[in-house]
Amino acid sequence: APVAPPLLRREAPLTLAVVGVVAAALRWADGRLVGVGFLVMLAGVSVWLVWLSKRAEGAGLGGALGPEVEDFVAAESRKSPWRLGAWVALGLAGTLGSAQGFVWASLKVAAAAGVGQGGVGLLIVAIGTSLPELTTGLAAARHGEPELVVGNVLGSDTFNSLGVAGASWLIDPNRAPGSVAGWPDLVMVVVMGVFFFFIWSGRRLARSEAGLLVLCYGAMAWLSLR
Repeated sequence: APVAPPLLRREAPLTLAVVGVVAAALRWADGRLVGVGFLVMLAGVSVWLVWLSKRAEGAGLGGALGPEVEDFVAAESRKSPWRLGAWVALGLAGTLGSAQGFVWASLKVAAAAGVGQGGVGLLIVAIGTSLPELTTGLAAARHGEPELVVGNVLGSDTFNSLGVAGASWLIDPNRAPGSVAGWPDLVMVVVMGVFFFFIWSGRRLARSEAGLLVLCYGAMAWLSLR
């Protein structure tokens, strides 16, 4: 199914620009002010996207969700806010605890295998933290919701670039090591550009194009472990 033009006109170029800014900062910037700047940018982007969404809904241009998604949203909205808040708090606590264990285990794996922390971050940590997004994307694709798939990719890239990088820079304001701020950051920008070109040219991502992106990730994984 095709992706709506507004998503391609606004969010896709925005994400590509954000990824480019973060890649440049990895190479040439350091200091906690970089982290503060990223978090301020994230707040501004979030407010802008919410405003655009509200304006589109007011004009009747918001687009309809699939019936299964609408039924799910309607069912969840009838539940108690306290119950939903408890589930959110429980999930957040589990996520934080799992993240600590995941980082600890990843460092142990890196030390045992003789692999640098940059390589482990590019592979094990990246895959582990992206599994929720992968699950969401697969579920949305099965239900024929291409905008959820593309929006999930673009939104997660924007948040990871500005939110995660910004918070991390506040804790450790040093410039990224050469194992990350070398060819991996360039690959990140190029792959995002290729993905943007694919969905822009045909307003959809063909299976052959998706296969090419998977092959690119496999090649990057192989290079990072050499």
